Amino acid sequence: MLRSLVGSEMCIRDRSTGSNRSSPMSRTVRHSGQTARKSPGNMEILFDAEIEDIGCMDKCRLCCCMECSYYDEERSYLYIRENSIEYNIAYHTCCASERCGKGYDGVVVTYFDRPPFRASRECCPVPCCCFCQTHEPKFEVLDLGTMCCCKRCPRGCPCHCCCRQRSLVIMPFETYCGCCSNRIGCCGNCCGFCGGITGNPKIYAEYAIQPKDPDAFVTVASRVMGTTSEMVQQVQVAPAPQMQVQVAPTQHR
Repeated sequence: MLRSLVGSEMCIRDRSTGSNRSSPMSRTVRHSGQTARKSPGNMEILFDAEIEDIGCMDKCRLCCCMECSYYDEERSYLYIRENSIEYNIAYHTCCASERCGKGYDGVVVTYFDRPPFRASRECCPVPCCCFCQTHEPKFEVLDLGTMCCCKRCPRGCPCHCCCRQRSLVIMPFETYCGCCSNRIGCCGNCCGFCGGITGNPKIYAEYAIQPKDPDAFVTVASRVMGTTSEMVQQVQVAPAPQMQVQVAPTQHR
């Protein structure tokens, strides 16, 4: 499910006219890497994901360790922008009055030419940690179920309706140690008899905020990341507008 904001633009308001049209920036230094925008005055948002509610453990942690706080789902968001991914994990202290309650925003922006999305040479996982290999991170959808007697058992069975069944993760590579696959196969679940779901990544990192539709998120993110990697690095910056001052002629008596 998508929110209403898809393919929109964040325009900078022109204070002189009061309009929302994009206007030239005052900055003259060229933006480096993926921080450069396609249009100097706009930041396009390509995907505004509906986000999943946090788990019970996280809610307990906010309540017990964060000044009796609660998760603010309406203020939290997850954007795929034209050159980066931005998310906000917001929470608010429990208080009878909105004036005395405190609100906190945990905004994180990650550009596609920086970790964890940038391809790099890093050490292989154990037991091949003495060798290096190319890491090409990408988003994947992890099935949180389990194979049992050649059948998939949902997570949290029999109360699986209360548990998330799919999760958005970052998989750093397809293979490691030269020839080992980073996906669960016949050797990892006894040919589908018991163990993890076939095709799930073995080594991964779960994303901090979860969309309700991870498949749609991965589809859009993969397309955008593949496109932005081919963007031209040089960006032409529009010059600042010249201010024209008209001087009234002096009248001589």
